[in-house]
Amino acid sequence: MADIPDSDLLRVLRDSPVVSQEQVRTAQELQRDELTRQGSCRSLFAILCEKGLIDERAARTLRPPTGNGDRPGDVTPHTPTVVLAPPDDTPSTPKRPGSHSSIAGTRAARKRPPKVDAAAADHRNLLGPYVLVSEVGRGGMGRVYRAWDENVGRFVALKVIDTEDQADRERFVREAQIAGRLHHPSIATVFSAGEEEMLGYIAMQFIEGWPIDAQPLPLVTALSLIRDAASALSYAHQQGVVHRDVKPGNLMVDGKGSVFLTDFGLAKEVVANDAAQLSITGTTFGTPQYMSPEQARGEHKKIDGRSDVYSLGATLYALLARRPPFKATNLATLLLEVLDKEPPPLSKFNKEISPELRMLVERAMAKDPGRRFPSMSAFEEALDRILREGRFSGRYGLARSIARRWVPRVAVAALLGAALWFTVPALVARSKAPIVDPTPRLYASAVAELRTLEGQPFTPKDRQERIAQQVLRPLGEVLARKPADLRARAAKVRALYAAGERNLPELDGDDYRFALVRALLEVEKALAEPCPLPTLEAPSFEWDRAPEAWPAALVSAVDA
Repeated sequence: MADIPDSDLLRVLRDSPVVSQEQVRTAQELQRDELTRQGSCRSLFAILCEKGLIDERAARTLRPPTGNGDRPGDVTPHTPTVVLAPPDDTPSTPKRPGSHSSIAGTRAARKRPPKVDAAAADHRNLLGPYVLVSEVGRGGMGRVYRAWDENVGRFVALKVIDTEDQADRERFVREAQIAGRLHHPSIATVFSAGEEEMLGYIAMQFIEGWPIDAQPLPLVTALSLIRDAASALSYAHQQGVVHRDVKPGNLMVDGKGSVFLTDFGLAKEVVANDAAQLSITGTTFGTPQYMSPEQARGEHKKIDGRSDVYSLGATLYALLARRPPFKATNLATLLLEVLDKEPPPLSKFNKEISPELRMLVERAMAKDPGRRFPSMSAFEEALDRILREGRFSGRYGLARSIARRWVPRVAVAALLGAALWFTVPALVARSKAPIVDPTPRLYASAVAELRTLEGQPFTPKDRQERIAQQVLRPLGEVLARKPADLRARAAKVRALYAAGERNLPELDGDDYRFALVRALLEVEKALAEPCPLPTLEAPSFEWDRAPEAWPAALVSAVDA
């Protein structure tokens, strides 16, 4: 079939409507899309034939072509017809200049910001319908860009994953699924997610702002923002989602002073078990300075909404004190502080806050989840109440604070006095002093000193002297009393190794830590340079525990 020019075809269709006007308009839209993409397009006749709307019999009823005999489907450089002439009895309504019904036409007509045009000139900045304008952040598995959405005509935050690790990709998909169904004024909205050229992406609301701790905030402002963040987290908990990575960097404040909760990459969905308790499984993740103690211990089944209460309380602490609750640079030390150490009193850094506000933060950051606010909504209500009643500064709560601090001490003093009253005769009477075994105290002191010395930057000579005096001497006393104590022997081996001693004697027993030291010595010989013991990553100090019999097969594997 020979081709027919658009003008001839439209004139014939008015007299012999082989196809409907709607079908012709659809073909015209396809023409405009082709013209936008490649600068030329096929004729209406070719498109209608391809769609099967005009067959051989119908084509014979149309006017024969007078052109050069182009075949249907050939790309021709003519300009397509834009408006299909209406029937004689229908008044013609001209379309507005620049108006297009197709998405491609609308995109082409929309004026983009100059920065977007400059970025679009580089094809590497094009990802599906998005133009990557600038990088605003990066992490272990991808980057976040300020991108332009060509379809809608707005800036978005485009999170792009470029890792091939299957676990990371599953986590990325989970983030899109979880965050995509959360709709709250203080949660960054997820617009879409997809994959383009093996790159997964999530398009979400772009917050023109900064992290909540980017600059010092007035006390009222800090409390108001944390209250709004608590509202967002309370909503997420009601939807069965625990964030698990609440920190200042994931709370963004825009130019209007509104806070937005972002980054659900570590979030987990929780389900109710038979006892109606929330449970959660997964790997320990989070930011150590703001991580709850149960997260630091890796107690996955204990992680629930109260873990987010702790992290948000730690974020509030950081805003009020203008420093994190814990500041250790060594990961092991930092985790131990999260587990066992109380942060410095807020009043030390901020004299403006009231005792009542200080106690509120302390309750949110309690080590035991049972002593925290029972839910995020309860934390939100407490923040709202202290704001409404203006009890966040001054001396509010002073009496309660004093009572909380001193009543237990008075009670202890009273009990001690009573004990002394009834035991005076026994104290006065001459009796033989009990024999106290000093080895537990000596061992605990040696291990504590060894833990400290291993993490400090001493010179080799200074390290040897300190370990000899503070670690090896008390361990020697322990072994003098209990030569067969495997725990003390293991600690001594570690101390010798930390002091730089490499000519260790042959060791007996199946304890895996002895095998580890032997294996490291072999590695040192192969590398011809010192090979330190692995950095302690776990929250507990494994050399504090008494060694257990280890399978001989594992020892053989380590020795090999």
